[in-house]
Amino acid sequence: MKPITILSAICLLLAQTGKAQFFNKLKQKAQSAVTNAVTGNSNQQVSTSGGSSATGNNSSATSSGFDASKYGTPSFTLEAGERIVYGEATLSIINNLTLIKVITAKDRQYYLYENGTRKGPFNTPPVDKLDNWRSNGDYYNSNDKETNWQPYVVKGILSVDGKSYGEYLQLTKFYHNKAKKRFYGVGVKMEQNAMAVYLVSDKGARKIPLPTEQLLISDNDELGGVIVNATQYNAKTPEETYKIITNDDFYVLLSNGKTLGPFAAVQASQSWLDNNGNLIQVSNSRKAVFINGNQLAAFGDSMNGDGKAFVNSNGKSGAWFERGNLYFTDGTQIIDYALQPAVSVENGKEVLNWLSIQNKQVYVCKKDL
Repeated sequence: MKPITILSAICLLLAQTGKAQFFNKLKQKAQSAVTNAVTGNSNQQVSTSGGSSATGNNSSATSSGFDASKYGTPSFTLEAGERIVYGEATLSIINNLTLIKVITAKDRQYYLYENGTRKGPFNTPPVDKLDNWRSNGDYYNSNDKETNWQPYVVKGILSVDGKSYGEYLQLTKFYHNKAKKRFYGVGVKMEQNAMAVYLVSDKGARKIPLPTEQLLISDNDELGGVIVNATQYNAKTPEETYKIITNDDFYVLLSNGKTLGPFAAVQASQSWLDNNGNLIQVSNSRKAVFINGNQLAAFGDSMNGDGKAFVNSNGKSGAWFERGNLYFTDGTQIIDYALQPAVSVENGKEVLNWLSIQNKQVYVCKKDL
């Protein structure tokens, strides 16, 4: 039996560092994005992913190499003297149809365009009429999802939503969605006079080699998982289990019983699952984004990894959105002309939709993922 002190040391070794600083940085950027969402002139900039900025392009200037008409058609054209209220636009997908809402300003009054139809004037920006307003960053990280586990373990028994899931000494990570009755955690228990670790969920329990504080949870809370180094996953003896190898290949063990990998280590700074069970990773050291171990996009000059991935359900292609830019796996780059990306399904194909503003026209653009 390995001493508990060894497991404690390993837990500390595996724990993520700098988490507080990272999320404080995101909070500051989000606050900046809200502050910048005000009416401006044609030379101002529109807040996009990560709270940074990309050219709003209300003027007649054309970005080098970009033609919005190649990707879509104009939803409407701004009138003379009219301008976008920066940050106040939404693109929603309802029954796989795009719904566009944009707020504009002219002569100290405000207007709402809904799929090209102009409404108003309003004395103040009608932001309450937008659909689920969100910053263009819409950054997601499963580390945001955490619930205090202690009330769920009473006298050593894990109980969630009125159901018992067995004996556990403690949970190193735990999350509970009460509305959906979904939960995920990493539990430690005693088995045959030895410590045993499990990925636990409403779907059951799955044994894993070591405790971890990195619990991956999909955006819709329907899937959970943990990353396990290949050395530990393939270990045949307890001694092999405790080996720590830098830049080891790894697997992702999912709560539904499936296993992803092995994947080559990419020195990931952030890792999460999408709703289809694909692993998304951002590597600041390698300056790239990865899908299931394959590179999705390299960081451009204006990228720092605070963006959002849009991945085909098969995990083989996708796009990365950051700071008003879109980077597709086929090499296509939309620089400074992307707002509010969202996915729809058309004729069985997954399509990425977004807004582009060019030559005083608001375009609804799309491209297959």
